[in-house]
Amino acid sequence: MTDSRKHTVLAAIPLAGTLCATAGAVDIIAYLLFGKIFVANMTGNTALFAASVLTHDWRQAALRFGVVVAFVAGISVAHMGMRKLVVRRERRLRLITLAVEFVLLSTLTFAP
Repeated sequence: MTDSRKHTVLAAIPLAGTLCATAGAVDIIAYLLFGKIFVANMTGNTALFAASVLTHDWRQAALRFGVVVAFVAGISVAHMGMRKLVVRRERRLRLITLAVEFVLLSTLTFAP
């Protein structure tokens, strides 16, 4: 790995950590409030979908399958959108937006 690439990867660690923390906060809040459905990470939904199919709980299977489909749709839309956002100024704006979102979600975690 070149020195510049290594520096770029190291510089991205705080953002990656912030995104992981945000995803974790969103996941646990939604899991607790919305009937044990993960919204940020799909491993749990995929495993629970399979368990629902194996136990013939079709209502839960359909719910979890729908969440995974929505997640994949979100990935597709975000990917198309991100490909168009290549201007440096817009990149900075996205980072600021993510930071604000993280602060708001963290604050809401402790709200009654």
